[in-house]
Amino acid sequence: MGVEGLNEYFVFGVEELDRRFTSAIKLGGIVAIVGGPGTGKTTLASRICFINASRGYPCVYISTQEFKEKHYTNMLGLGMNFQELEDRGLMKFINVPIPGTLEHVEDLFNLITNVVNEMKARILIIDSITPVLRVLASDISRRAWLQNFIYTLSKALRGVLVLTVEILDGDASVSDVEYVADALITLRQEQTHGLLVRKAHLVKMRGAQIEVSEVPYTIREGFGVEFWFPPVLAEVPPPSSETLRMPCKALSESLGNLPKGSYVYVAHEVRPTYQLWVPLLASLAKLNRLGKLLIVSYSSSPSEWFGNALNALISSGVPKDLAEEIIKTYFEVKSLNPASYSVDELYALELSLAKALKPSVIIFWEANVPEFIHMSHDISKYSFYLTNQLFLLKSLGITTFRFATALNEEIYKVTSFLATASLKYLIDPDKGSHLLIWSNERIKKLHEKDLISCVEECASILKKG
Repeated sequence: MGVEGLNEYFVFGVEELDRRFTSAIKLGGIVAIVGGPGTGKTTLASRICFINASRGYPCVYISTQEFKEKHYTNMLGLGMNFQELEDRGLMKFINVPIPGTLEHVEDLFNLITNVVNEMKARILIIDSITPVLRVLASDISRRAWLQNFIYTLSKALRGVLVLTVEILDGDASVSDVEYVADALITLRQEQTHGLLVRKAHLVKMRGAQIEVSEVPYTIREGFGVEFWFPPVLAEVPPPSSETLRMPCKALSESLGNLPKGSYVYVAHEVRPTYQLWVPLLASLAKLNRLGKLLIVSYSSSPSEWFGNALNALISSGVPKDLAEEIIKTYFEVKSLNPASYSVDELYALELSLAKALKPSVIIFWEANVPEFIHMSHDISKYSFYLTNQLFLLKSLGITTFRFATALNEEIYKVTSFLATASLKYLIDPDKGSHLLIWSNERIKKLHEKDLISCVEECASILKKG
């Protein structure tokens, strides 16, 4: 059970909120979560309940919207097993009728008070308080009574009171709740070019400074809610002293050892070539004992990517059976259709994959597809998210490669300006292909014979026991 006294603390259950705003969710605190239907209010409230109850602080969940079975099933899919907490005596879920009169409101509050005392609850969720606000909206004295009740209840809890507020067109102001809340989070979702955009607005965090008031958020299967704050540059580490050894002589001499957490941008005149990069990436993983590399593919399904990668390894001289084993050992492929997501959702989804899978290296394959789709709408917004993503991946110690077709010079400049190294693969009909490498403020050129030799060296590494 939770330890009472000075050592007690409560959490949002969302990593980035807890890292920045722990002081806003404290003993006797009130959290208000405001938003329209389907924005994730219930998911965030449930996360607060679930994580704190898992830490030993009993939670009572009052719902005017869902029955227990449906709620438990929905939340289980988001990684929250409320039935297990209930079996341990740490959770009580009560569905109540929507109050329509002042008498109903008084009955509801009497019920809440009795259940909280009986359960010795430390966390109380009221999902949602909106029906009560509607009953009391026209009477100033009743609204004052509501504010006083909420405040008194939060203190009696010796824990945290969470209120969800549903906002529809024409609804009254939420000022009654806002006035008493220590933390006020508004969740919004809208359509941009027909694609979903989710944004959280941090209106109030008592006792904490709000440096960024609007952040994208996602609702992820098996986990719940995640908030994606831009990184604080002071928290982004300097280049790592640990480096990645290059798997062939030509790259070692031109690129040197690459600090972990670096960003490498690789541009092609046409689509990225599997024949060059798959042997190189696989041998890089083997040589540096990196485990599985995460491939985020924007134009190929995992099976198609694996098929192309297999052919590339075989053509480099790796036997088929060994090539299949190499692919299973060193590559994990996730495919995303960037036309199905807003740039906000795509950014958050990519970071969710990185945090969930924790790769040492992430490779965005054919990144020109999202670049073309989203930069054509808003190049400054895409640049904003790309910059934040690269800093966040660096802060996680993840080395990033972006392989793309160089669509035009403007996009190339935007996507390569933060790169530790920038590579450009060019094809000359007369002289063959060559690779331009910009690194450490100097440019080097690898000719086709150098690239062929590099692939041969990589294949040799892969064929060794």
